[in-house]
Amino acid sequence: MSELTLVFEGSNIQSDILKGLLEDANIGVFIKNNSESARTAGFGHFGSTEVYIRQADLEGAREIVQEFKSKN
Repeated sequence: MSELTLVFEGSNIQSDILKGLLEDANIGVFIKNNSESARTAGFGHFGSTEVYIRQADLEGAREIVQEFKSKN
């Protein structure tokens, strides 16, 4: 099983947009929503959303992530 690599941390909206861009390039994405986790635990709405991909997909995702970060 491939290990996951964090490629982006930001708002839910930003993470969803990046997820779509990566999935369009056939790169699998795992989203960890820290804000939702905090809310569920009773701590209110704070935190960020993290976007992870498999290490094996890192090279193919690098340009997409860099371009996305430069515009956001």
